[in-house]
Amino acid sequence: MAFNSMGKGARRLVITSGVAFVAAATLAACGSSGGGSSSSSTPAPAPTTSGAPAPTTSSAPVEKSKVYFTNNFSDNDWRQQMQKTVELAAALPQYADIMTLEVSNSGVAPEDQAAMIESIIAKGDADAIIMEAASPEAVNQAIQNACDAGIKVVTFDSLATAPCAWKVAVDWKYNGQVAAAFVAEALGGKGQVAVDYGLKGLAIGLDFTKGVKEELAKYPGIEIVGEYEGGFNPAQEKSGTAAILASYPDLAASMTMYVGAPAAEAFIAAGKTSYVISGTANNAGAMQCAGDANQKCVYWTDSPGISVLALNVALDAISGKEATPRTLVMDAPNGYFYVKGNTSIAAYPNANVSEWTDGVNFYSDQPGSLSLPVLPVGIDLPITAADVVG
Repeated sequence: MAFNSMGKGARRLVITSGVAFVAAATLAACGSSGGGSSSSSTPAPAPTTSGAPAPTTSSAPVEKSKVYFTNNFSDNDWRQQMQKTVELAAALPQYADIMTLEVSNSGVAPEDQAAMIESIIAKGDADAIIMEAASPEAVNQAIQNACDAGIKVVTFDSLATAPCAWKVAVDWKYNGQVAAAFVAEALGGKGQVAVDYGLKGLAIGLDFTKGVKEELAKYPGIEIVGEYEGGFNPAQEKSGTAAILASYPDLAASMTMYVGAPAAEAFIAAGKTSYVISGTANNAGAMQCAGDANQKCVYWTDSPGISVLALNVALDAISGKEATPRTLVMDAPNGYFYVKGNTSIAAYPNANVSEWTDGVNFYSDQPGSLSLPVLPVGIDLPITAADVVG
């Protein structure tokens, strides 16, 4: 998502209690207590770091912090891997020596998540909550109640706009812009496009579609002929693309927010011999695209390990090293994109673009459900793809 930019200069996140942070994934500071939607301006971020704590060297006893993780749905592979990754991290000694993690997932509806937050507050033992927000605004009061109770709150990936919460984001608007530029260039500036908006009302879907539409508006020969609710669900992604294909047989691209391969299957079933697909980086999409001579594709990173970054920020908030709530953007400022077809994106020459390569950025010996990369670029923890999907 894009945010109002604020602050320049590199800094390193540090946790006390005898535990030092090591350098890790590149983030960008993009705001203080502002909102979490890319309806605000494009970020002009400065690099910063957020890393895993190093193993404890002091023999002195450490009072462990209690961190709650809450997720409003776990019905797709990415969400399951995101939760598994933070659980694996929390079990490593450098985390387990200083904290405990408790998973308290809620139902999909914002009111369900708000009720879960209130139940965590009532327990009285929480130092921090890290959460995928069910809504940009509808859980804000519950988050504020947690803050008022002295609990540090970090929203990540799908953000809430509560001013008291830290926010660890993916720049979905920017990813939509770059992916749309790839699609437009791959189509030679002409063609019909379908756009997946994810889940109705979800911040990341609003951000993605805004970026896509703003970028494609630069190409008079490109027409968005339909939008569909992919729901981060392979079956919906395929049926949504197929329904638009049925009405627009000249459809040339489907810009999904998820796997991509099911949308490609809809084109194959329709007998199409040339098409373009977008999605979040995953093994199934990579394998399908790499093996399909008719397809060009672009995928952006949305590592499930963003949950570990959120945990790191929460620990620094507890320690006082992160004193003021702000927004951090993973993989900023230029993102990471995997493609087949055009190996550069003329409209975004600074974007980090790599061609899909088996054994390098996707893995044909691993399940298609694997989200890529497992950990954000720069995070160095002993967590493997097999651990996450096992």
